[in-house]
Amino acid sequence: MTTVKAIADIGGSGFTPSAVATAVYKVVPKAIPTTTTVKSLSNPSKLGDPVTFVATVTAASSATPTGSVTFKNGAAPVGTAPLVDGVATFTLSGLTAYGHSITAAYTGSATNGASAVGFTQEVTP
Repeated sequence: MTTVKAIADIGGSGFTPSAVATAVYKVVPKAIPTTTTVKSLSNPSKLGDPVTFVATVTAASSATPTGSVTFKNGAAPVGTAPLVDGVATFTLSGLTAYGHSITAAYTGSATNGASAVGFTQEVTP
């Protein structure tokens, strides 16, 4: 919280300065926008092979985002990985054949906004 005190004094006007007025304001900074990108280290992959996904989160400011990224297969969360220097890596096993909608979702932090991105991981039988 920030307290602001102000006195109005119109110099040379002949008016008496006003009484001290106090107001309390809560300053809430706006979240810094982020962008998430994700890639597969093997797309397409072969049935039965584990697949490693790498998500990178960047912020509109120069500060590197912190926190974690949740990886989803369709709507189902399949794991969470911490951001290390803005990068989260997650390996998933047991993907069935054909296409999978993979999403990397950055949950945000005290200063950075959330962001997410998706792509299709192909698995050949």
